Amino acid sequence: MLRVYHRTREPQLLASVERTLDHMAAGGIYDPLGGGFARYSVDERWAVPHFEKMLYDNGQLVKLYADAYRVTGKRSWRRVFEQTISYVLRDLAHPDGGFYASEDADSEGEEGTFYVWTPAQIEAVLGESDAAFACWAYGVTKQGNFEHGATVLYRAVELNALEEARLEGLREQLFTARARRVRPGRDENILTSWNALMIQGLCAAYQATGQVLYLQSARRAADFLMQRMTMPDGGLYRAWKDGAGKVPGFLDDYAFLANALIDLYESGFDRPYLERAERLVDLILDKFWDDGFYFTPKEGERLVHRPRSPQDHAWPSGTSASVFALLRLHELTGRDSYRDRAEHVFQMYGAAAANNPFGFSHLLAARDFSQRPVSIVLAGDRGEAAPLVEAVHRSYHPARSGVCRGCSDWPGSAPSRRPARCLRVPKPNLRRAGDERAGAA
Repeated sequence: MLRVYHRTREPQLLASVERTLDHMAAGGIYDPLGGGFARYSVDERWAVPHFEKMLYDNGQLVKLYADAYRVTGKRSWRRVFEQTISYVLRDLAHPDGGFYASEDADSEGEEGTFYVWTPAQIEAVLGESDAAFACWAYGVTKQGNFEHGATVLYRAVELNALEEARLEGLREQLFTARARRVRPGRDENILTSWNALMIQGLCAAYQATGQVLYLQSARRAADFLMQRMTMPDGGLYRAWKDGAGKVPGFLDDYAFLANALIDLYESGFDRPYLERAERLVDLILDKFWDDGFYFTPKEGERLVHRPRSPQDHAWPSGTSASVFALLRLHELTGRDSYRDRAEHVFQMYGAAAANNPFGFSHLLAARDFSQRPVSIVLAGDRGEAAPLVEAVHRSYHPARSGVCRGCSDWPGSAPSRRPARCLRVPKPNLRRAGDERAGAA
């Protein structure tokens, strides 16, 4: 919806996005003390989550909230994606840069024990007066909304600026007290595809805010994958744990990482990331292409039926992500063969996507990208180009491809054969001072 809103400016689309993001962040599915989203809700009001936190959910949601923030400038959305990044860097990060897969739902033998509170527990941490305020803000009652009279914290009321500042101090105290509890277990597999989704989220957050930590964290994760999860032929392992790569990668591993590396290139204009993305896409065409994309590589385990997997599920399909990578690299390199393969996939699944748009939403987004690409070429050294790069990064333009000539130590790349259009990105117009920005250019 955000992508279509950018194109059509239909107010109802943005209103739907705002309602969805606001309610997700206010509900029990979001952890208001430590940041991060649980996997899903188990009730119709989104009050009680299944407490497991997955890397793939949080990577995609960081990107979504960061993109929405670029459209509106809504501070509460920035708080959500920054707190979620803090959670991932604090609790899911390998010391050398990759990210672990997930945290469990249960600790001490019961689901949710780490996360829920009673009024008495909050009062023991904050004292009577502050506890009353925190319980009001987080919806904590004697009856509770969970088992044994406990409450899953959520944002029960809208707060003004002074109340938000007060709650932030109390949140930190509750977070510190909660850290002394027994933590849920952690799945310490490092998965290529899920890490790639997190890298994309970090790149979006960096572009939206300019916080260098986010770009540095994305680079460290990408370097981890390229150094430790690369097979001798240049392909990818699907998983890594205890010092070893495991299982040859599937289509989504290659496609997600290719897109993440393109995002990294467009964030810092470091040519090695673009070169590696191009190599991965060439490997996709070599290993997975045969009149369309297969999910498993051609040299993989022999199966009775070699599957294709074109539909999206909890994350985009490898097919649609591959199409996105092909289209983006076509814009950046001018290689028409990339676009030709993407068009072939559109023809293969056009009718299926029309009948089931929810199952093919990422492929439809790729089609939207293909019809309205905008190439941005910035010239000059890093210092000269920095204000222009910042203006481009702060805007939301889902069909953008960016090249900065002279912004790093490389001499330039092949220009697109299609005449590029210049995009002017004006300074944002404030709709409400200090809160929301008008839509991006």
